[in-house]
Amino acid sequence: MDIRVAAYGVIVDGPRILLAHWNESGRSGWTLPGGGIEPGEDPLDAVVREIAEETGFEARAEALLGIDSKIVPAEARFVPDAGPLHALRIVYRATVTGGA
Repeated sequence: MDIRVAAYGVIVDGPRILLAHWNESGRSGWTLPGGGIEPGEDPLDAVVREIAEETGFEARAEALLGIDSKIVPAEARFVPDAGPLHALRIVYRATVTGGA
């Protein structure tokens, strides 16, 4: 079983929420900005880096909102011939501090 640990940011502005658009292997959708944590990287640093990479905004990570754990069966993965995936998602509240 593969494991993926990722950090995501929830950024709200009144009734709006900032989402990132992903496009992979002919599939696309909207998701919270965030992504995989590099080996040795602090999750707070990872979420700030990922928000910048995916949205162009500089951000500050704030309160931990929660941790989500999900097992994705092999047949539901986008990677051919891959086994099941344990996805561990760390979710923070974040605020935009700059960028466009």
